[in-house]
Amino acid sequence: MRAGRLDQSFSVERPVKTRTDSGGTVVTWELFIDGAWGQFTGLNGDEPFQADAFHKEAIYEVLTRPISGITTEMRLVANGRHFDILFIDDMTSRAQIKMRVRDGKSKGS
Repeated sequence: MRAGRLDQSFSVERPVKTRTDSGGTVVTWELFIDGAWGQFTGLNGDEPFQADAFHKEAIYEVLTRPISGITTEMRLVANGRHFDILFIDDMTSRAQIKMRVRDGKSKGS
């Protein structure tokens, strides 16, 4: 993999359940990795109609170096946008991984 292709900086966040004052739980996000680099390639987009409004969604493929411990429960953050990780293909090469991510909806924002 050529380093010049990895032109987009991003962070990885993991969900953390925290207890509220009233005894319930809420999901917050904690930094897992900062300063990772990848190549984001747009695959498709949609504007589904939900709850009396249109919601933009876009699917991207992200090519990056391997990130130990990353799971589909986590999310990427790039340029202030959150990307849900839908799929991680880490079986094709030890030098890179491909992820399919979705922009537009978020796991617990």
